Amino acid sequence: MFKKIQKESTTDKVAQQLCALIENGTLKPGDKIPSERELCKSMSISRISVREAIKGLVGRNLLEVRSGEGTYVKSIDTLSFIDPLAGKLLNDKTLHDIFELRWVVEVQLAGFAARRADKNDVEKIEYFFERMKQDVNKEQSYLINDLAFHNAIAQASKNELLASMLFQVQELIGETIKRTSAMPGVKEVVLRHEKILQSIKNSDVAGAKRAMSDHLKEIEFLMRINCDDWEDDKE
Repeated sequence: MFKKIQKESTTDKVAQQLCALIENGTLKPGDKIPSERELCKSMSISRISVREAIKGLVGRNLLEVRSGEGTYVKSIDTLSFIDPLAGKLLNDKTLHDIFELRWVVEVQLAGFAARRADKNDVEKIEYFFERMKQDVNKEQSYLINDLAFHNAIAQASKNELLASMLFQVQELIGETIKRTSAMPGVKEVVLRHEKILQSIKNSDVAGAKRAMSDHLKEIEFLMRINCDDWEDDKE
């Protein structure tokens, strides 16, 4: 019934690094990634591992190889990041647990980002916010940019452990975003993101934490009144 757990290969680790750079906005759609030779040198790995990692990400529609030009980041498809099983894993307890985790982690991340974000961090957060506004009626694009917005804030916090914690549950968070993106009131949710962004730009720690808290309250309220599998508090 069970299979042996295989150790992560070098190829998998390369793919994970490239995927993370795409998701947090370091590599944006249309950007050219470093050549195989440059990646081999910077990561101290073989060319075969790099080539196989790139091939895998091309297969996931994250990268495209342009003949004679190099390898580029493609327009991001939500399904490339979100495990289709994530929706089946959600139930009343999981929904509550996700929101409790987000309350504990993301409010603090927003505060840290307001205190520590540099110009490049702010530009990434703003980039994904503008994409969210632009694609508010395009479910897949809205979802990936919403996720990327929150991940960019996590990266801007400069706290690798908290950012990693958020990344580990992104598939389930993505599923909650997917549900709320089709609900009435999603445009108001987008505006709440702008308040988070402005607070971070202004280095307003208390304002960023308050804006993130208000945003999560709003999302939880939408889930509560629109989701059949949401029940009252577990207490």
